[in-house]
Amino acid sequence: MREKRSYTKRLCKDTALNVGTIVAEKLSNLTLNVDKDSKFNVTNFMFKGGSVSNDKFYGQNVWLQDQAQVTLKGNAGIEHNLYVSGDSTFKMENDKALKIDKEGETKIQTEIGSKLEINKLEADKKSNVYIALDLEKLEVNPATKQAVVSQQKNFDIDAKGGSNVYVNSWDMNRTGFDSGNTSLKTDADSRIHFGILKHNMANKNYIDSPIKANLSISQSLTLENVGKPTASGGNKVAQNGLNPGAASKMITSETAKTPTNQTHSESDPLKLQAQAGTNDDRFHALKLEGNTMSSNGEVQNTGKNLTLGDGTRIE
Repeated sequence: MREKRSYTKRLCKDTALNVGTIVAEKLSNLTLNVDKDSKFNVTNFMFKGGSVSNDKFYGQNVWLQDQAQVTLKGNAGIEHNLYVSGDSTFKMENDKALKIDKEGETKIQTEIGSKLEINKLEADKKSNVYIALDLEKLEVNPATKQAVVSQQKNFDIDAKGGSNVYVNSWDMNRTGFDSGNTSLKTDADSRIHFGILKHNMANKNYIDSPIKANLSISQSLTLENVGKPTASGGNKVAQNGLNPGAASKMITSETAKTPTNQTHSESDPLKLQAQAGTNDDRFHALKLEGNTMSSNGEVQNTGKNLTLGDGTRIE
């Protein structure tokens, strides 16, 4: 019979507990009762294996290892860094959003083969969230190293209240965990930053369009099969009577010492068109929400923008 382990800790009023690391090995139940006038200061809370759920996790850093399955209940969100490795999974109860609403930095990292299984990330109140997905496994013997397939899916990102969400890489052809579309959204004072943004335009784009977010790309914008018509997959077929040469033209980076296809600027489809030498229709997947008009006919400056950082490549 499989052993079931539980951990219970109660801190009463005016009590303080300072701990460097707590290792919870193969837990099936976790109970932490901390009085509002008490302090439970933990640097690292580490889950090794097991399957456990709770409405709050303590520690500056929460680690999931050795196929740990950890579920966050309730609506409180997280106030710690999160590291998921060893084919582990962090998820939200009942598909609720993962909320981060503390000012300052929060780091979320997953190793390839592990999952941040959420439907939505909400960043608020001047939070800066740094997300690195599918990082390479550490301490792997090169002689025995085997290919690992990503288990990660996309999720909605909603940044508001002067918040920023930074993601290392994002594939627009990847579905959400429910196999459907996902959305990117910010208010006027917030932004979503991608290191690499990828889209194979011969396949279906699973990002809601137009994109309702201010976006930045710092490393590369990778567009495959640009302008190639497809009968299925959700993308438009290039129109406007393009000749065969124009219809098959690909976007590539400049090789000159001083690239001409990259400036630090807010880019719109017309600028992308000028850089690539192609027509706006091919960039429909990157279409951003434009300005709106009020009921009295005044234009509202609510449109979103795409910023390419210094050195960003268009490939």
